[in-house]
Amino acid sequence: GSVKATNGTDFQLPPLISSRCTPPSHPETTGDPDAEAYYINKNVQWYQAHGGNYTALVKRDTETVGGMTLDLPENPPPIPAKSTAPSSDSGEVVTATAAQIKELTNYAGVAATAYCRSVVPGTKWDCKQCLKYVPDGKLIKTFTSLLSDTNGFVLRSDAQKTIYVTFRGTN
Repeated sequence: GSVKATNGTDFQLPPLISSRCTPPSHPETTGDPDAEAYYINKNVQWYQAHGGNYTALVKRDTETVGGMTLDLPENPPPIPAKSTAPSSDSGEVVTATAAQIKELTNYAGVAATAYCRSVVPGTKWDCKQCLKYVPDGKLIKTFTSLLSDTNGFVLRSDAQKTIYVTFRGTN
């Protein structure tokens, strides 16, 4: 349907992509933004069931569990670059355009705001750095977890027609 932006203009939201918009399949944590302890326990159980030794876990102690690689190997093979530029025939180098650099710099800036104390735990979108990247940002939800030291927020920008889900660090 039509949505009214904060500047008063109407815009159409794109249709939902049903394969990306399914309700949570775990009703025990539906709607609980602090359901982390449940999933930590569930992941530990899976890890141990697939041969991992959680009690003696040391970084790089185990490289794969259940057929999944936990970390990159020491000397991973290079991944060949692919270019959509018609002039590129070697496919060895990809050069970002000015627009791509601007867009990715913006995303990096928004990601960096997860470290802003004004945002988490302060629940305010008012610092100079935050406003630089999303001037009309409206915080929807901030979250902090003591178990894994995960902190983050959900932010809406009507001008950018974007919802950001951003977090910092885990232990």
